[in-house]
Amino acid sequence: MGLLDKPILAPKEFKKEFQHVTDYLCPNCGMEPVSYYEIKGEGFPKWYNESSWHTDMGNFYYWEEYHICEATDCRTKFWFENGN
Repeated sequence: MGLLDKPILAPKEFKKEFQHVTDYLCPNCGMEPVSYYEIKGEGFPKWYNESSWHTDMGNFYYWEEYHICEATDCRTKFWFENGN
């Protein structure tokens, strides 16, 4: 089983509102997010667009993570692609 019981597509608003980055670090302040956290009662990260497939090289999983920086003086919204 993957991150989600069934794939959920990220709302278009997320990609407009959140900045795309290539790693885990906040693009504004450099803080690394923890695996799960809450901001104003809302849980993060949010996982979307999960998919999985199998090739001769093994099993692969892909998903997108949406974050809001935990630093109270930052709160930058960003997302990145993840997988293994």
